[in-house]
Amino acid sequence: MRESCIWTVEAGFVLVCGQENAVDPDPNETNELISKLFYLMTVRLEDAAGAAAEGQGAHLDLGTRSALAERLRQTGQEVAIVAEAVSELLRHLT
Repeated sequence: MRESCIWTVEAGFVLVCGQENAVDPDPNETNELISKLFYLMTVRLEDAAGAAAEGQGAHLDLGTRSALAERLRQTGQEVAIVAEAVSELLRHLT
C-alpha cells in the first residue's frame, strides 16, 4: 500500500506523509515542484562554489576562512535536506 503525502511550496517546503486525510497530489505538480527544488539546489551549490573559491585565497585570515568553512557546512546541510525531499517526492511518484 502506498503512503499518501501532502506538500506545498507556498512559504517554503512542507512534506507530510502518513496523514489520515492526505491525498496524492497531481504528478504534474509534483514534477514542477521537483524542478523548483533542483533549481534551489543549483543556486545554493553555485553560492558554495563561490565561497570555496574565495577560501583558496593565499592571504586570508583565520576568521575569514572559518566563516567560509561554516557557510559551506551550512550549505551542504541545506542541499542534503532538499535532495532528501526530492528523493522522497520521487518515491511517491512510483
